[in-house]
Amino acid sequence: MKPSVNTGELRLVQVPEAGWAVKIRAEDGGDTEKRRLGTAKWLANPCDGGMIVKTVGKSQFDAMNNRSNGKSRLRAFTLIELLVVIAIIGILAALLLPVLSKSKEQAQSASCQNHLHQIGLALEMYVSDHHVYPPGLGGEPFQTWADFLAPYSPIAWTNVAWQCPTYIAEGGAVLWQPPSPVGGYFNAYSGYAYDILGMLGVRIPPSEWQGLGEVYVKVPENGVVAPSEMYAAGDTRPERIQQGVIGGVRMVPWKFTQVTEVEPPHAGGYNLLFCDGHVVLVKRRDYLYPPQAAQHWNRSHQPHPEWWKPMSEWAVQN
Repeated sequence: MKPSVNTGELRLVQVPEAGWAVKIRAEDGGDTEKRRLGTAKWLANPCDGGMIVKTVGKSQFDAMNNRSNGKSRLRAFTLIELLVVIAIIGILAALLLPVLSKSKEQAQSASCQNHLHQIGLALEMYVSDHHVYPPGLGGEPFQTWADFLAPYSPIAWTNVAWQCPTYIAEGGAVLWQPPSPVGGYFNAYSGYAYDILGMLGVRIPPSEWQGLGEVYVKVPENGVVAPSEMYAAGDTRPERIQQGVIGGVRMVPWKFTQVTEVEPPHAGGYNLLFCDGHVVLVKRRDYLYPPQAAQHWNRSHQPHPEWWKPMSEWAVQN
C-alpha cells in the first residue's frame, strides 16, 4: 500500500486490490472517525494506525477532504482571466451601444410621425370646415398656423408633448411671443414648420405664392393641385445659436447664411406631412434640392425655376 496524497487528517492511499481509498488517522479506535463519516463502509485492512473506510475516486476524495476541514476551496480568477472578462464585456458594450442608440432614434422618429399624423387630422378637419387651408401667420389676434389648428387638437403647440421628440431632446426651444397690438416683431420657435411660400426665392405678387399662404392669401381647398404630392408641414430646420437651438415655424428651402444649421433630425432626413394627411421620412437631398423637390413645395405642382434663388444659395447644390 503506497500513500500518494497526504492531506493531514485524511490521507488518500492506493490499495492494490481496491484502487484509491481514504485512510483515517484513528485516535480512539476509529469510532470518532466512523461517526464523523456516517455510514461509510469500513474495510478490513488497517492502514498505518488508521482504517480504510471506503474506496473513492480522487476528485471525490478532494471534495470529502474540503468538507472535513470545514471550508470550501473555491478557485479564484487570475489577473489575466479577469482582464479577458473585462475585455469581452467592453467588446459587447461597443457592439450593443450603437444598436441601442439606433433603436432610440427610430423610436423618436416613429413618435414624431405619430405627432404629424395628429396634425394632419387637425388640418383635414380645418379644411373641411373652412374650405381653405389655414394661413401660416397673421390674423386678429396675430396667430401661427398651429394656433389656427388649436380647436382641433387636444394639446397646444406650445406644449412640448406636441413637438418632435428629437427636437426637444436636442434642447430645441418652444416659444411664442406675439407682436404687440399696435404691431411689431414676434418670436415663434417650434419643432414643426409650415409650407407658407413654397419654393419661392424672389418677390412676386402674393396671389402667385406657391405655398399654403398667410392670412391675406388664403388657399382654397381645390387650390392644391396634387394634395398627395405637396408638403404641408414637417420637421423644422433648426438653427444653433449662442443661446441654444431654435426652429422656425415657416418651412425654408434655402441655405442659412448667418447661422449654423443643425443636422437633420431623423437618419439624415425630415418627417414631412403631405396635404392629404400621409407622413413620409424624406432625405435631405430629396427635400431641399430644387430640381428634384420644387414641385412638392408648390401648390401648382410645378417647379417654377424662374422663382428660385441663385444656385449659390441652395441648401443642397448637387
